[in-house]
Amino acid sequence: MSTSIARDYSLQDIAEGKTGNPPKAVAAAILTQGDRDDRALAQQALLLSHPELKGKLPASLSPKLARELSRILVRQVRPLIWFRQIIELLDRYRGDIPREFLLGWMAIESDGNVKVVTSRPERGYFQIDWKGGEAQEQLKLDQSKFLALSTDREYSIRVGIQLAQLYRSYIRKHYPAVPDGSELLWRLTKARHGASGLLAKALAQLTKANQKITWEALAAKMSQASLGPKIVANVEHLFKYANLFKPLVASIAGSTRVPKSNELELEARRPRFSAAGSHSGDWRHFGRRSTGFASSGGSSFTNPLPADSDTIRSLQSALAARLGMKLQITGVVSPATRRALRIFQQRSGLPVTGSPDTATLSALGIDGPVGGAFDDSASLGGTSWMPRYPVVGPPRLRLRRR
Repeated sequence: MSTSIARDYSLQDIAEGKTGNPPKAVAAAILTQGDRDDRALAQQALLLSHPELKGKLPASLSPKLARELSRILVRQVRPLIWFRQIIELLDRYRGDIPREFLLGWMAIESDGNVKVVTSRPERGYFQIDWKGGEAQEQLKLDQSKFLALSTDREYSIRVGIQLAQLYRSYIRKHYPAVPDGSELLWRLTKARHGASGLLAKALAQLTKANQKITWEALAAKMSQASLGPKIVANVEHLFKYANLFKPLVASIAGSTRVPKSNELELEARRPRFSAAGSHSGDWRHFGRRSTGFASSGGSSFTNPLPADSDTIRSLQSALAARLGMKLQITGVVSPATRRALRIFQQRSGLPVTGSPDTATLSALGIDGPVGGAFDDSASLGGTSWMPRYPVVGPPRLRLRRR
């Protein structure tokens, strides 16, 4: 089944039942049967909520019913369809890693927004770190592949799962007493992502003292460091959401195919993306947290977005402000606009294409085409859900990877 995602939703809100919570029959159609006809599902949910309609919508909805239908579509049906699509992507690569563990990781790191970028920078659904060595040393990502973690959803999931597998393998190799597949193993896997050095020190202390490795013992050792409690809380936060996700994922049949040896590593290293220009050494353009969930998706971070006039006007205004130059706001990609794009891309360390590609729009804080295709409020008269920032959850300590 093809999995094409146009925008993201809050995993935390779905886990907590704030969104993605249609009537049980509609939820079952989405999760169990894989139904994606969002408007038909929204109409079904509306009818279930209004038995007086006797299973049939009137030819013309009252303004009140129209608003309710819009809310059901935007806040109940579409988020759950997206959630099911995310599960399908996870199932392609997760092997025997529990779905709820991966979803919990995504929930506390990016809240399900692939475009979240921190100042370190960290990118993608799993918030893979550049400075700490994850991207370059562990995953062997170059600049273009690192950028793609924020634009290619399937790639972001695939590489995030690869990282989890690498940390899992490390724990299994160095601490064979930890049962494979146990909750303890997954807790250590996430703790290694949060602070590998702190975790290694705590494990060494337990091993030297001939103590049994338990999460409680490790948490006590780690909490002796100044930032240790934050790392422990981060792991606890993950499992809070993992437990909330369990009832949802249990209703979705899926594959637990174990990837072939080195399959994920080879896929991550395969040159699938347009080559970026040489790294300028200036990572200042990463120092922003993207706002808004609407996105064009796509398989390459350099794919141009549809050139709708509203997006181009926003682009021209942003370029004029960033570059301090006069640029006519026409809504058309003119030669002057392309020159400004090339200047901005060169200064920002992006591929110099002169095109309004997704990486450039993201760096300018522009989320993509508007006017209905990506903005639910434009087509439905409702209010588009916007993410909460900062992402809820304790901050992570980042130490150098070993």
